[in-house]
Amino acid sequence: MAHPARALITRDAESAVDTLGSVVRVAILSFLRRHGPATRGDIAAELAIDTQTVQLQLGHLRRVGVVVGEAIRATGADRHRMIYAVDAARAAALLAALSAEVLGA
Repeated sequence: MAHPARALITRDAESAVDTLGSVVRVAILSFLRRHGPATRGDIAAELAIDTQTVQLQLGHLRRVGVVVGEAIRATGADRHRMIYAVDAARAAALLAALSAEVLGA
């Protein structure tokens, strides 16, 4: 059953709280913003986090739309590699929704 407080905030504000409530997700977003598009392995290596955790968190970030993924051409074992980047417009929209809920701005 959904928490009654969820009915009091917009869906985007709720997504912002869920997304920004994780240190790992914020670290991934920050890394991608600073370094540009990167693979899951690049992110894991830079943040010293296992690739499965990065994959799980990227899945969440993609579902809310703040990260986009694009397949990159490769051969052999790497043929399914993806490169990830921040969708700055969507991230800004979530932050604006959260700001509006908290500050009325």
